[in-house]
Amino acid sequence: MRGAGWDRLDVHRASRVVTVVLAALSLLLVGLVPAEAAAPRGTGTFTDREVDLQVTVSMADVVVGPSPRVARMWFTFDHPRERLSLDGDGTSVVSAQGPGSSSLGAVYLVKTSERRAYADFVMSAEDRPGTYVAIVELRTTVDGQPYQIVRENAVSFQVRRATQASATAKRSGGKAVVTGQVTRWQDVEYRTALARRPVAEATVRLSFDPQGKAGARYVTTVRTDSDGRFRKVLRDRGKGRWSASYRGSAKQAPSWARPTGAKEPAVDHRFTRSRTTDGTKVTMKVRTRDVVVKGSSTKTRVDVEWSASGPGRLDHRTTDVCVESRLGSYEGSCSEVRKDGANKVYAHLYLGPDEPAGIYDVEVWADPEVRTSSGTSLTYFPTSWTGSFRVSKATRTNVRVSDASVRKGERVAVSGTLRKPSQLDRWNLGGWRGAAGEKVKFYFDPKGSRGPVFKGTDTVGADGRFRRSFVVRASGTWIVKYPGSPVAHLRPSKAKVAVTAR
Repeated sequence: MRGAGWDRLDVHRASRVVTVVLAALSLLLVGLVPAEAAAPRGTGTFTDREVDLQVTVSMADVVVGPSPRVARMWFTFDHPRERLSLDGDGTSVVSAQGPGSSSLGAVYLVKTSERRAYADFVMSAEDRPGTYVAIVELRTTVDGQPYQIVRENAVSFQVRRATQASATAKRSGGKAVVTGQVTRWQDVEYRTALARRPVAEATVRLSFDPQGKAGARYVTTVRTDSDGRFRKVLRDRGKGRWSASYRGSAKQAPSWARPTGAKEPAVDHRFTRSRTTDGTKVTMKVRTRDVVVKGSSTKTRVDVEWSASGPGRLDHRTTDVCVESRLGSYEGSCSEVRKDGANKVYAHLYLGPDEPAGIYDVEVWADPEVRTSSGTSLTYFPTSWTGSFRVSKATRTNVRVSDASVRKGERVAVSGTLRKPSQLDRWNLGGWRGAAGEKVKFYFDPKGSRGPVFKGTDTVGADGRFRRSFVVRASGTWIVKYPGSPVAHLRPSKAKVAVTAR
């Protein structure tokens, strides 16, 4: 989906950031906002003396994981004015800048009362770990006079990736061989998917919980190797359970910390938004459709319908429909609209193997205005986050056996590959890549039986391959099933191969 539309979306985002920064600098020059050396951590307060408005911004540190989740920033407004009104519903915004050029983009504030509001950032392990700083752009009205207040470094917070520490033990004489691994969630495949990756040189605490005792007891500390694995030979302590814990770092969360925030917002295939201007109610309806991507680009359609109720005549001036993946703010595309009636337009969007699977949010580029006998009024109509749809990817399962005709009681190897559409290199070449880390299930359907019987599972390797060996006791069919993944947004698939027992 990259190309001219993708570049246009980048320019659109960049212009918003530049506008916020320039506005902040202008306010600094006239003395409305005092400069600060660093953003306050967790909770920050600033005051605009011209309108006697004090703003408190609160944002807790964030732990990101495999599924996008909502991290909420809170705003509290304290002012003595009786006629001060904070504008919401698509006017006041906040953005967050992270390490390097990373950004969480700009999101609207949502009012819960005249003195409280919040902004929700949808975040996942694709977002760069490190310190993020908020830039707040508030629009207020005092005694009928509009004001714009921009504050850089309003508050800072830390983003860390979720980790997992595992441990298993085997007895060997009077010893216990404890092994395990520490992994973190990270963006992979040229930032189009998320997967677990090892945490190298990590300090791990090993503890033992004796059977029938309350709580685990610390035993020793080990360090992981370059693959995030560890191995330690210790005295056997009898029945019980070994556990590993990792305290985390500036970029990695402790192994016991869970991803932050509420669940990811649900898909909204039919979205409606209204705004009243000069007695005329303007309504926009957006309809989207889910997409299943296979080996080539797949087309989806977004419909936009406008209507007006009142004395004014509506000119919606819709030009483009843009989409952005929740798996990272860098992904997006725009497409020009086509007419489908007086106040109806639609746009076709193309998604290919090199795009992330997951949920995409829609933005409609429009500048609606209402014309009445007294003149023309532009209506500020929030056209971002106007619906969403899901992009899933098909999978291919292939299977074979080491020998199609074997003696009863002999073993046969059942192997194959599981692949998915994906970006293959940094030049956006799309194709089929091994679905590393996914699990497949093995079933055997004996000839003449009533159905297949479950025999085991295997984890797909980095090259997309899987393999298990089984004893053959009858002729029949081996079936390998991949059940799909709601986290990776992968569709199920299966394959089968016959075996003859002599």
